This record gives sequence, structure tokens and C-alpha cells, in this order.
Amino acid sequence: MAHQEEHLCIHCRLDLHRTNYHLLGSNPVEQHFYGRLKIERATSFLHFKTQSKTQHIMHSIKYEGNKELGIFMGVMCARDLLKTDFFEGIDLLVPVPMHAAKIKKRGYNQAALIAEGISRVTGRPFSENLLVKNENTESQTKMNRLDRFENVRASFSVNNVHDSSAEHILLIDDVITTGSTLEACGLALQDGMNCRLSILTLAATD
Repeated sequence: MAHQEEHLCIHCRLDLHRTNYHLLGSNPVEQHFYGRLKIERATSFLHFKTQSKTQHIMHSIKYEGNKELGIFMGVMCARDLLKTDFFEGIDLLVPVPMHAAKIKKRGYNQAALIAEGISRVTGRPFSENLLVKNENTESQTKMNRLDRFENVRASFSVNNVHDSSAEHILLIDDVITTGSTLEACGLALQDGMNCRLSILTLAATD
């Protein structure tokens, strides 16, 4: 699957199942946040299905140390969205943060890799330090939406030492399932920055 220059072969790239949600007037990612979080726009690049090419890519980025693939997927995503006005007005890219203990164990934050790739294409700056995860919360894999939100809602905060005047922030993550983590991050950003907010993930579960 890997390619020396572009990290994904032509066949793998053609086999990716794009959502094209950004072309819809109202899409499933935006609907996650109705009545929960005020956003300008939201979308996901790919569909995430079990045993799909997308799942294998995400697993390679997250668990196999394939950092260059994470950046490359961010580049692919941004190139696709750049054909529209999705990035219009965005001042800053902010990846969903990981707790310091998890970063130390894994060595990197996969959402930050995706944000770096998007930054390379769009020219928008990104910050790994503006939003902080203060608590090392338990895994949410088997939790429902309410339990997920209760698990994370108080664990994020804005780093007051970070100097940013960004008025419109694009919050970035790898996968959206229930949207609970993104909701908690978005609320922290809006409370701490009084900013407009949009959301982008590399993939979305169906």
C-alpha cells in the first residue's frame, strides 16, 4: 500500500470511499452537533468502515508509527476541499489534543499530523499547544454518546499562555464517531477564545 513518494499507490487512492459531505447543504457530520455546539461548517473526508482501506490507513497512522502517512492524508484531504470554499475565513487549525502521557507513549498525536498536512496545502497555521487535554481519560471505544461526553467534557482547556487572536478556528481530528470529544473541545475553545468554530475529520463512522 505504501508508495516511496506519495505513501499510497494509485489503486489505494482510487479505492478510498470519499464522503463528499462538504458538497451537501446539510451533512451527517454537521448534524452531530445540532443543539450541542454552534459551528460554521463541518465535514469528514472519508467513510470509516470495518476492514476498509480507510480503517487500515487509520490503524497504520495511529498504531504503527506511520507519521508521514498521517501528514499525506491531511494533504489529500485539503486538496480535495480546496476545490470549494471550505477553508474560507479560517484563521487557525487546531488538532484535538492528546494527554501528555499518551503522547509520550505513542510519540505523536495523529490529529496533529493530519493538521500539519492540511496546513501545508492551505497555508493556514496550526497550533498543537492552544488546546490542552488536562486529564488522561479512559478509552471511549465501547461507550455510548452520553457516556463519551461525560468522560471528556471537563478534560479540555485553552492554554492561556498561548497568544492567539484567531477568530475562526478549524478543529481537526482523525475520526468522528459520536462527536463527543469534538463537542467538548469545541466548547472549551469557544469558552476560552470566544471564536467561531468549524470542524474537519479525516474520517467518519457510518
